[in-house]
Amino acid sequence: MIREATLEDVPYTVQSLKQLVDHVRERSQDAYFIELEENYDQGFGAYVTEFVKSEKSQVLIAEVNHDPVGMLLGRETSPAMPISKIKRIGEIVVCWVDPDYRQRGISQSLIAQIEDWFAKRDLHYVELYYIVGNTEAELTWQNLGYQPYRITARKHL
Repeated sequence: MIREATLEDVPYTVQSLKQLVDHVRERSQDAYFIELEENYDQGFGAYVTEFVKSEKSQVLIAEVNHDPVGMLLGRETSPAMPISKIKRIGEIVVCWVDPDYRQRGISQSLIAQIEDWFAKRDLHYVELYYIVGNTEAELTWQNLGYQPYRITARKHL
C-alpha cells in the first residue's frame, strides 16, 4: 500500500535517508559522500518535515502489513534549463525501498503514484538525479522509462 506521509512518518523517512547515504557511499566511492560532516543527518528531520507540510511537495510511504518499507520525496520545481518554455516540472528527490523489500514492485508503485500527482498538477516532465556508480538506481530508473540527459533523467507524462 502507498499512502501520503504524515509528520509521524518523519523518523522512518530520516532513517531511510541515512540508509540511502550509506548505500551510495558504498557504491560510488565519491568524495562527496565519503567525506561527510560529523552528524551529517542532523538536518534530515527538518528537511523532511518541510516536504510533508508543503503544498508543492509530497512524501509517500510504502507499507507492507502496516510497516513502512519504502518512501519517496517529490516536489514541483523549476527545470534545470531556465531558458526552456517549460517553467514547472516534477522532481523526484529521493526514492528508497528497504533492501529486504526490493524486487517486489514497490518502487514502481511509489513512482506511479508520484507521477500521477505530478500529472494532476499539469506537470509534463519529471526529473531526478542519481549518483554515478549506483547501478541499482540507474537500472531502476531506466526500467521505469527515465532516459539520461545532462546526467539527470526525465520522462514525459
